[in-house]
Amino acid sequence: LGEWEMHPESAGEPVEVPDRSRKKLVEPVAPHHKGANLGEICMSILGVESVLFGVDDLAQNAKFWSDFGLPVESVTETEAVFRLASGSRVILLPHGDARLPSPDPFPGNGVKETIWGVDTAENLEKIAASLASEVAVTRDADGTVHCVCPDGQP
Repeated sequence: LGEWEMHPESAGEPVEVPDRSRKKLVEPVAPHHKGANLGEICMSILGVESVLFGVDDLAQNAKFWSDFGLPVESVTETEAVFRLASGSRVILLPHGDARLPSPDPFPGNGVKETIWGVDTAENLEKIAASLASEVAVTRDADGTVHCVCPDGQP
């Protein structure tokens, strides 16, 4: 049986999500990272800090996530922020917002960037170096590391 999830554009009806093979879940993660201690890198990643969604109707999408049960942290005319019990955030931003990747990686509403939390600045440097051996890496003034995965997801 497939998994089910709600989607803002589904008019409240469940949408079937394709079955995800367990084989894919147990394969080694990114075995191609050369010169990196993969176990050390994986242990230093604390989890998802935030997920940025680009949306065309902020109010409608904020209502969807609120109705879905995500705890609202703040809603303004320019963003909606939900904070999960784990501390992770879901952040909704209108298309074209300067905080979203440009150019837009995918058309329409949806995830535009995933931000991962790491345990130390030293481990962030190791992860950035490992990523840079495979993909282009950029940094913000505050040291945040950005890259685009081979599948196009920032």
